Amino acid sequence: MAMFLNKEINAVHHAHQHYSISQRRSDYAVARLKIRTRLFIASPSVLLGFFCSGVFKGLTSSQPSSGKRMALLTFARTAMFKFLT
Repeated sequence: MAMFLNKEINAVHHAHQHYSISQRRSDYAVARLKIRTRLFIASPSVLLGFFCSGVFKGLTSSQPSSGKRMALLTFARTAMFKFLT
């Protein structure tokens, strides 16, 4: 009887080890994904794409010129803070 219990206890122990290893690998993968996503979004080509889509939306919308000016100032402020940090 004790032999069967020892096998089961060892199996549970190995399962806990595999679970902790997979959990650490998952945490590592999520952290790398977050870093890569931030770097991708902050790349100049993506920022230029966001800016161009905003310009297109601003040109085709019926907003007054003050709204367009505020949008440009917001973009400039965001870009400035991005380069400072």
